[in-house]
Amino acid sequence: MSGKKSRHLSGREKSSDRPVHHHTDLSVYPLTPDHWDDFEVLFGPRGACGGCWCMWWRLTSHEFREGAGTANRDKFRECIREPTPPGVLAYRGQVAVGWCAVAPREKYRRLASSRTLQPIDDTPVWAITCLYVGKADRRQGLTRQLIEAACVFAASFGASARKQLSL
Repeated sequence: MSGKKSRHLSGREKSSDRPVHHHTDLSVYPLTPDHWDDFEVLFGPRGACGGCWCMWWRLTSHEFREGAGTANRDKFRECIREPTPPGVLAYRGQVAVGWCAVAPREKYRRLASSRTLQPIDDTPVWAITCLYVGKADRRQGLTRQLIEAACVFAASFGASARKQLSL
């Protein structure tokens, strides 16, 4: 055995682990501790992009730079233990193929400190801050499906309004 992790569900489905969204051969689940290993394999050793581990929006610039790599990975792993999962993980069969970060706006410190992305009213909103699809699965419409699943996921936690930001 090569010691390399594979991107798949490891037979741990249970009644509370039903997909948020199912589209043809794609199933989407909330990122919980049960799915961490698959997420980690999807993101690879560099955390998808330069040690980000989906922490760029959650940290100040200084915190992010200091934690790039394993520290950001460890911080994000703590996020998946919170009552509200930080997003959704897409599977094709047993293989994790895509990720969408979606959470209440207040979870993202950079949105709060941005001069250009301030709230336009008092409506509580959820924000999608990251979409990642593995190289082998790009250009197949997964991004749209991930966004749809993220909206279903957010609605299951009470999100009712959709607002779009161009970043």
